[in-house]
Amino acid sequence: IFNHALTRFNFIANGVGDKYDTIEILALEVKSVNRGRLYISEGEYSFVAEDIAPVVLTLRDVDDNILEVQDVTANTDNTPLGGDDACIMVPPGMDNLPVTLKFRLKESRQTFEHKFTVKASEIKNQSRPSDKFQAGHSYDIYIRIYGPEKIQISSTLQPWLNGGESDIDPDDFEGGDDDSGTDEPGN
Repeated sequence: IFNHALTRFNFIANGVGDKYDTIEILALEVKSVNRGRLYISEGEYSFVAEDIAPVVLTLRDVDDNILEVQDVTANTDNTPLGGDDACIMVPPGMDNLPVTLKFRLKESRQTFEHKFTVKASEIKNQSRPSDKFQAGHSYDIYIRIYGPEKIQISSTLQPWLNGGESDIDPDDFEGGDDDSGTDEPGN
């Protein structure tokens, strides 16, 4: 069974009011450790972050492309910034996550930042409230953008769901059990 060893953050921007369409999002960044060790032993697993200084991690889409400029919309479907499955994953056990959201006014092209901290103890809808972000959990961070003068942040916990399992046995591939008629790789 595959179990997630990291913590996932989905960032969902929603325009609210009548001025949100005057700005566009340039980037979303978090500060976190980006290296560690994965330990697996007899069905147990854990990820231990290295004791190094946090670095800036930039939101990327599912194809690993840096977030492109995005218009702020009402986003009634709650699509994450960067599109479906775009997220930032960090080591578990952190009690807070520093975030920087970079904007630009469409008309004047003036840029600005909004910095905030997501705190594990303030996450709503947790089945087991915790003061640390948990491995295998996905957190939805809602960013309500009213315009250049007001931004409101809220969050909920969205557990990852079991997508099924697969059993790979190399012996099943030897002896012509596949329909390709060959055992050569790539055929």
